[in-house]
Amino acid sequence: MDNEEKILMILGDIQKQFNSFDSRLSDLEKSTEGQFKSLDNKFSGLEKSTEEHFKSLDNKFSGLEKSTEEHFKSLDNKFSGLEKSTEEQFKSLDNKFSDLEKSTEEQFKSLDNKFSDSEKNTKDQFKLLEEKMDNRFKSIEERIKNEHDMTRKELKSEVQYVHDEVKEMREDFRSVEQITAKNWHDINNLKSIIS
Repeated sequence: MDNEEKILMILGDIQKQFNSFDSRLSDLEKSTEGQFKSLDNKFSGLEKSTEEHFKSLDNKFSGLEKSTEEHFKSLDNKFSGLEKSTEEQFKSLDNKFSDLEKSTEEQFKSLDNKFSDSEKNTKDQFKLLEEKMDNRFKSIEERIKNEHDMTRKELKSEVQYVHDEVKEMREDFRSVEQITAKNWHDINNLKSIIS
């Protein structure tokens, strides 16, 4: 085998190494693109899930509002009916029994106390409901924060992996450049020897 064939063989090997590096770069590019698409899909899923949770909470609040409003309307109607019948009874009682005014006033005081108690109970129930909703919102916020932190960590490790791969490829390219430079130097030496 003469020197030209050796040179051609060396050049062929160098060409194969370059083709191999091109192939590895293409594979790495495809892999990185797939990983970023996967991350995009994860973020989209998280967004949809969060949006659905908030819609569900809005619906629950709307239902609670309607239900509370209906209860108060019902109570208003009952109180209106009670007021009318009470007024009529008082007129009748005033006409017939003026002596019973004192006992009636005491009964009203008792009713006022009962209404005050029921008002306090209603306020306490609303406070409990508010606390429960606050706790739920806090737990939802914590879940979202935890999922966000986990996704950030995963993304960071994947980016670090790609960075390490690229760094390793740079070192390989430097080695190839050095080998190629040495080969060219050897080829020039061979040419000078042959000439």
